[in-house]
Amino acid sequence: FWGSRWEVKAIEITTKGIYIGGYSSYVGGFPSNFIGYWSFDLADVSVEDEQPRGEVSTLTSPFPNPANTHVSSTLTLPKSQMVNIAIYNILGQQMEVLVDGMYPAGTHTIKWDASQAPAGLYFLRITTPDQTAVQKVVVAR
Repeated sequence: FWGSRWEVKAIEITTKGIYIGGYSSYVGGFPSNFIGYWSFDLADVSVEDEQPRGEVSTLTSPFPNPANTHVSSTLTLPKSQMVNIAIYNILGQQMEVLVDGMYPAGTHTIKWDASQAPAGLYFLRITTPDQTAVQKVVVAR
């Protein structure tokens, strides 16, 4: 909310729900020590095709972050596979595709030329047949 200040102090995940505790204050309102609670039933949750440890792709946090002109990240693949890496803006619009094709197993450096991007928050998203991961990138001028 406009004028709100939120500080998360604790997150508790149980078999019945997620509790987020902290402090919030807002213009014209009263302070609160409770932010939210979301309940769910884990009986409806299942895990399929779980991958053994060490068999997942990893993408390091982009650096430098915040960035001014160029951003790099390291991608490690356990096996050759199709890879798509794209940059999205805060509205979820795809801004640029950095990688789209077959990559061999191993470690690869991914670079984004952010010199023409307006200052703001962006997301670096990697998609492989086995997973999708997202990293935040801040472009500052």
